[in-house]
Amino acid sequence: MIGGVHRWDMGAVGPREDLRRDWLAQQEALRQQLSQSASWFRLRLLIGYVAVALVIGVAGVSAFILLNASTFPAVAVASAAVAELSDVLGVVGGVFWAVMNRPGPGDSDSTGAGIRDTPPPALGWVLD
Repeated sequence: MIGGVHRWDMGAVGPREDLRRDWLAQQEALRQQLSQSASWFRLRLLIGYVAVALVIGVAGVSAFILLNASTFPAVAVASAAVAELSDVLGVVGGVFWAVMNRPGPGDSDSTGAGIRDTPPPALGWVLD
C-alpha cells in the first residue's frame, strides 16, 4: 500500500500476477544458474582428464629416462628426476587444493540456494 492506495489500483495487474511474475523470474534465474553450473562442471571434468593425461605422460617419460639412466646424459637424468618429483608434488597439491576449496552441501553458495522451485500458493490475504 502506497499512500493509502494499493499498487494494483495504480495500473498494476494485481498481487497474484506480481507473485507469478516474481516466481517466473526466479525459475528463469534457477534454470540459468543450473545451466551455467553444468557447463562449468563439464569444463572442470575436461581439464581434469587433460591433467591426468599430462601427469601420466610426464611420469612415463621421466620413469623411462630414470630406468634407463645409463643411456642418457647426467643432465637428462637429473632433469627427469626433478620432473618426476615436481609432477607428483603438483598432483598431490592440486588434489588437496581442489578438495579443500569445494563448497559443501550446506554452504550458502550452493546451487539454487534461496530460490523456490514450486509455484507460490494462492493468496488469501491482501498485500500491504
